[in-house]
Amino acid sequence: MSSDKGDPSSGLVLRAAEYLDALCLPYPDRHVGGPGNAAATRMFAEAATRFEFEISETAFPCVVWEPGEARIGADGNTWEVHAGPYSLPADVVAPLFGASSLEELEAAVPGSVLVLHGELVREQLTPKNYPFYQWEAHTKIIDAVEKAAPAVVIAATGKNSDLVGSLYPFPLIEDADFEIPHGFMTDVDGAALLALSGNPFHVVIQSGRHASAATQVIARKGAPERRIVVSGHIDSRRGSPGAIDNATGVVIQLLVAELLADCEGDLGIELAPFNGEDDYAAPGEVVYLAENGKCLKDEVVLNINIDGVGWRDHDAEVSLYECPDEIGAAARAELEGRDLVVEGDAWPQSDHMIFVMRGIPAIALTTADASGLRREIAHTEADLPAEVDPEVVVAAAHYVADLVRKLACA
Repeated sequence: MSSDKGDPSSGLVLRAAEYLDALCLPYPDRHVGGPGNAAATRMFAEAATRFEFEISETAFPCVVWEPGEARIGADGNTWEVHAGPYSLPADVVAPLFGASSLEELEAAVPGSVLVLHGELVREQLTPKNYPFYQWEAHTKIIDAVEKAAPAVVIAATGKNSDLVGSLYPFPLIEDADFEIPHGFMTDVDGAALLALSGNPFHVVIQSGRHASAATQVIARKGAPERRIVVSGHIDSRRGSPGAIDNATGVVIQLLVAELLADCEGDLGIELAPFNGEDDYAAPGEVVYLAENGKCLKDEVVLNINIDGVGWRDHDAEVSLYECPDEIGAAARAELEGRDLVVEGDAWPQSDHMIFVMRGIPAIALTTADASGLRREIAHTEADLPAEVDPEVVVAAAHYVADLVRKLACA
């Protein structure tokens, strides 16, 4: 990583830090439907308006989860367990049954405390009605669990460095459409429980969910019928300030708005802080596609998505997806001679994929060590502004703005 971090005298570094604090510090997180999320979308709209962007806002319904205490015990012994995201409440005394395969699930006792382990819990299950894709293997597990009709499900999960390894244990189920109360615990504690299979266990899950509403805000400048979309999700995981995941993506969009305030050309510019990338139902993305999906491929020339940029001591990393030669050459030419922004490997795990899946060229920006970010910080309470280098954020904003200006403002 270069030691030359650009020119802080521009004022953008200070502005980046101010935006970041405004997004992360007043509330514990920006989960969809919560007060921090509402404050963030208002802040974005107000800031983008100052740079002559027109604002549209679409309200949408969502489900908010209220976590509470969870516990499991038998014969005077207790083990640590966590309420599953979006779980219904439970207060159950029932025999414990363990299952590590679909075949074992078929033999499960209805009304039991069902402990899932082994092959069944290697990775988080895709929500039942996730709008963008379904994995057959995950669907089979969910169907088999629902058919087994347990009173409560406990997942004994380990670390998965390919997902968000910073969460240990990780929740197997995160889905408001799943109607069986559920929790999760470490694989080590799960093994202790499984040694007592058949014994009655008392499980309490104090968890709830309720209907709420949130807003998808979009900022536009110029002609919408042919445009470049700069995106980066505005929500964060519940319980996480989400500084790197992904307040910095929103900060970069606002810095781009300032840098392109005078931009006029043949292509329009759209700033899309998607509201729901870390939500089980991706509601903001769904709303956006409902409003734009039929004409998206005809209207969007390029998507530039920012997610996870600015981790201190790490460059920002750029990757290209289905870009035609002209755009690819421009994107790489803009990297030449820059500090803090480099080209990296493909990273198909964020909002740019809703464009790529529709045949639209995309460029993604993340940290140069995305796997390390997921392993150490992402989705946890440690994702704080102190982990961010604002000068890397500014360098990424300059790269995006300069590329958009080259393509759109000629």
